Amino acid sequence: MPAAGRWAVIDAANGWNDIDPCPANNCGYRIGSGPEWNKVIDDFSGGVYNPHWGPLGALILHGGGHSATNDNSVAVIDFNDLRFKRIADPSLAATGLRPADGPAFPGYDREFGEYVVDRKPGAAHTYDALAVIPPELAGAPFGGLVRPFSTAVHATLSQQSFWAHMLAMQTRDVASAEDRARNTWSRWSLNVGHNYGGAGGSCAYDSRRKRIWWTGVPSSRPQRISYLDCVTREQLSVRHNGGNAMHDVSFPVMRYLAAADLLVSIGPRPDRTVIDAFYMRAGAPTEGWFPITFDPPLPASPVATPWDYVPELNRLVLFSRGDPTAMYEVIVPADPAAPWTTVRRPFEPPTSLSESVSVVGKRFSWAPALRCIVYKPRATVPSLSQFVVYRPHGT
Repeated sequence: MPAAGRWAVIDAANGWNDIDPCPANNCGYRIGSGPEWNKVIDDFSGGVYNPHWGPLGALILHGGGHSATNDNSVAVIDFNDLRFKRIADPSLAATGLRPADGPAFPGYDREFGEYVVDRKPGAAHTYDALAVIPPELAGAPFGGLVRPFSTAVHATLSQQSFWAHMLAMQTRDVASAEDRARNTWSRWSLNVGHNYGGAGGSCAYDSRRKRIWWTGVPSSRPQRISYLDCVTREQLSVRHNGGNAMHDVSFPVMRYLAAADLLVSIGPRPDRTVIDAFYMRAGAPTEGWFPITFDPPLPASPVATPWDYVPELNRLVLFSRGDPTAMYEVIVPADPAAPWTTVRRPFEPPTSLSESVSVVGKRFSWAPALRCIVYKPRATVPSLSQFVVYRPHGT
C-alpha cells in the first residue's frame, strides 16, 4: 500500500476481460453495442465496497441497462487475492433483446423489473443506488448486495422499478457456474417503493437504524426521501418541509456518517458550475436537507466528484477533476450548520486520474482493512487489469 497522501496503481492477478461471461459478445443478453462487458462498469453504473467479503473485502461492480447491455452479472475486485471475479452469472434467458423485439419481449416482467425465468433483476444504470448490508440482515455469511430501486432497466426498454432486490452472498468460492449459483437474487422488499420520474438516484446504508435511505431525482419528486427497512423489508417514505438536495441527475453520491448521524449528499449542481453538498439529520428527516458550506470552497467539476467518509479521521475524502493534482479532506464539524473546513492535499497524480468519468457511485470507497480508498474509474482505466488506491493522511 502507498505511503500516506500517495496514490498507487495496483496490478491484479488477472484482467476484467478474463471474467467476461461472453467473450465473443454474441450471447442473447448482449445487444451488439460494442465491448459490452466494459459497460457493466462504464455506462452510468456504480459499485460499492463489501467489507464482509473475507478479511480484506471486495469492490462490487454491477450495472449496464439502457442502451448498454442486458448483462446483469455481478463482479468484484477481491482484495484478498487481488483477482477480478464474477460472483453471479447473467440471465441466460434474457434473449430476443434487439430493439425491434424489446418492447414486446415476453420474458421481462415490467412491474418488478425482473426476468421471468430466473427472477433476477434486469441490468440497470446503477448510479449511486447500490448498498451492502451485513450478514445478520442478509441471511448470508458475506453480506447482501441491495438495489433498493432500479432505473434504466433493460437495454431496449429503460424501465423504472421501485421494488428492492438483494443478492445474498453465500459463497466466495465462485470458480464454477454451480458455485456462483449459490449467490442468489431475490425480490427483497415486501412492497413497492414510492415512485418518482426520471433516471438516477442515490442511497446510503444507515447502520444505526438498519435501513437504506434512498432518493431519486430531487427535481422530479421534491420534499421526500424514501428508505428500505432492512429488518421488516418494507419500503417507506418521509415527507419533509425543508430544502432539497439538488444535483445534476447523474453524479451525486450519498453517504451515512454514523458518528454525526447525518446523511450527506455531494455532487455538481444541475448546471455543473459548482460542487454542492447537503446534509440531513437521519434522526429528523422531516426537517429536510440543509446546504453545507465548504471553507474554502471546493473546485468545481463538470463530471463525477468521487468521495467517501473515513470514520477513523471523521473526515470526508474527495477528488475533483477541477483540481486533479490534489485530494481534498473535509473536516466534519460538531455543528453541521457551521462551515466544513477543507484541506487541500497536493500529490503527484497517476495518469488515470486525468480521465473523464461520468458516474462513479461508490466505486470510490474507503476500505478500512486496507487503510486506503479503493477506486476503479473505468473498465479500461488505469487498464483492464488495474485499479488505484489512495491512502489518506493520518491513516
